[in-house]
Amino acid sequence: MKHFVNAKIANVIAHELHHLAQNIECIPITDIESIPRHMRENPYVKYFLNPYEIEAYHVGFRAESDMSGRPLRYCVHDYLWKYKEAGQITQAEYDYIYIQWCTTQIKLVKQFEVNIES
Repeated sequence: MKHFVNAKIANVIAHELHHLAQNIECIPITDIESIPRHMRENPYVKYFLNPYEIEAYHVGFRAESDMSGRPLRYCVHDYLWKYKEAGQITQAEYDYIYIQWCTTQIKLVKQFEVNIES
């Protein structure tokens, strides 16, 4: 159980640290047209599909997966399934978010120039 709890804590820490590394000055606008019409009004879906959140959730679940030894897709499933079971997202919304979180590419990280003088 301790290992499981530590993996969940690592998820949250990695998620929040990733937000610190993101380029907040360049806030991406969620492409509402890319979200299926029947999902656009659900506040959970809007939040979960925010580009910053997609990346942060992915990074968090990678950390949890690494610490727990469970595949990333299982970690994502367990998290989202609670929202589906509570009626906060539908099966179609679950499926759509699951795919976005499992297949994202990290794009919104700040870029720094390092000047190393000899």
